[in-house]
Amino acid sequence: MKKNEVTDSLTISAFTLRRISIINKTKSKMKKTLFSIAFACVAMGGYAQSKSHKVKVVIPEVMDLQMEETDMTFSYGQDNIRDNENPDAQEREVRVRSNVAWNVSVYAESDFKASDTENSDITIEVLTLSVPDGEGGSSSITPDKQTPVMTDELDIAGNLIPLLVDGNPVFDTNAKVLAQGSKGGYGVNTNNVSYSVDLSKQNEDYFTVDPDTYTTTLVYTVSAQ
Repeated sequence: MKKNEVTDSLTISAFTLRRISIINKTKSKMKKTLFSIAFACVAMGGYAQSKSHKVKVVIPEVMDLQMEETDMTFSYGQDNIRDNENPDAQEREVRVRSNVAWNVSVYAESDFKASDTENSDITIEVLTLSVPDGEGGSSSITPDKQTPVMTDELDIAGNLIPLLVDGNPVFDTNAKVLAQGSKGGYGVNTNNVSYSVDLSKQNEDYFTVDPDTYTTTLVYTVSAQ
């Protein structure tokens, strides 16, 4: 029995050794496999590249100006002339939409020119433009007329010669700011401009003004503040 037991014990030991050998070989293969995977990952990581670029959104300044461009006429009646009175003021709506704070400026191209060149012109100073000031009152300006830009050269008569570009005279507009506002659409940037004419600023006696039609052109411009 003891012999058998010894034999059995040796048999068990040999089997155990074989299992250990198999396990060790398996572990060795797993280590090699893991090492190979790790090496492959390192190798792959060494060849990785990254690139980047910026993405931009560019918004330009945008400003639109709208107003009625039909003629405005102040007609003096006979009683106005007799009594040195002026016609009632008139209004014109000026609308702006802008994505920046803005100014609306205005200038006159000339005095009120008589259609008959033998008659004297009426100065632009008789015209007043007014807009609400947002506090229950109004602010007013008298537009200036544009003036030609002069060179330092004199003509035969000794007068300064106007500056010409491509044969056309260059003007200084002398524009004045009439209204201001913040960015937004037409709904929040609409102004009613009141126009009034007072001939007494040129002639106290209206009978001294020649009967005629006198015309000027006003130019409105919207620009960023």
